[in-house]
Amino acid sequence: MKIEINKKQAWKMFMTKTFFKIFSISLFLIIILAVLLNQELFPFQKQYLLLTVLFIIIFPFLFKGFNIIYFYLYLNHLDYEVEEGILTTKYQIIMKHTNSARLQVVNTVNINQSLWEKLFGLYTIEVDYGFGDSGYTHYFRFLLEDQANEISHLIKPRGNIPITIK
Repeated sequence: MKIEINKKQAWKMFMTKTFFKIFSISLFLIIILAVLLNQELFPFQKQYLLLTVLFIIIFPFLFKGFNIIYFYLYLNHLDYEVEEGILTTKYQIIMKHTNSARLQVVNTVNINQSLWEKLFGLYTIEVDYGFGDSGYTHYFRFLLEDQANEISHLIKPRGNIPITIK
C-alpha cells in the first residue's frame, strides 16, 4: 500500500518555519547593527562594520535558499510504502535512498506532533525496531490524522506494546 503524504501542508509548514528563522536572524542582526552604528566610531571602521554585517546577513540567506531547494526536491521524491510486512521509505535527490524494515520486529509505534505540525494539522509516526543500541527508528512524516491512524493500526508492535499518541 502506497502512502500519500500531504505535500502542500508540509511545504507550507517548512516555508513558515524558514520565514520565521530568517526574520528572527535578520531582526537580531539589525538591532546589533543599529546599536553599533550609534557608537562613536571612526568613518573607516563603520565601512568595515557594514561589510561584516552584510556578509553575516547574506550567507544565512544563501544557505536558507539552498535549504529550500533541497527540501522541495526531497518532498517531491519521497515515497512511503507498506507491503507484505515491510515498511519502506524511498527518496531521491542526487542518489536514491531506500530504508526498509520488517513489521515483525517492531517494538513501539508512536504518533507525534511537533508545534509546527500542530499548526498545519500534520503528524509523524515513529516506529522503533530492535533492542537497545542496536535498534533503528523509522519515521513517516507529513501525514494527516486519518492516514496516521490507518498506518499505526497496520503496524502491530511485538508483545502487546500499546500505540501511544503524543
